[in-house]
Amino acid sequence: MEFLHPQLERLLAYWEAKRGARRFPLRRDIDPLDLAFALGHVLLVDVEREPAIRFRYRLWGVDLTRDYGQEMTGRYVDQLNPPAFAARVQQQYLQALEAAAPQLHKFDDVIDGRWFTHERLLLPLGREDAPEAIGMIMGAIYRRPLDGQN
Repeated sequence: MEFLHPQLERLLAYWEAKRGARRFPLRRDIDPLDLAFALGHVLLVDVEREPAIRFRYRLWGVDLTRDYGQEMTGRYVDQLNPPAFAARVQQQYLQALEAAAPQLHKFDDVIDGRWFTHERLLLPLGREDAPEAIGMIMGAIYRRPLDGQN
């Protein structure tokens, strides 16, 4: 994976260290204090499987709320705005489940009339009762303006 943002590379290295020889680390392996370097950009997503697969944000970092203008903690991916963006993100989470491996997404998008490049890393976490199954996705998102402005 080639990262634009060094904190994502650091987050992947942390995930790899916590994973060890297992397919995925578990949620209990992740210590929020270890993530201080990226905490405002971190997201935790519960994978709900009944009655159908749905993704709910358990944690949506404060910097993400500022950057995207919406607080998503406790809400579902399909509640993101605009709806076309929600559909694209939903598809990327489904791909992360299917791949059962780290996923990196880079995309350009307009927010409030300005173009930004976005980089999202998604990392699967095993279920406590079935460590080989994905129960949660941890990730982080960073963006930067394409026009060179802050």
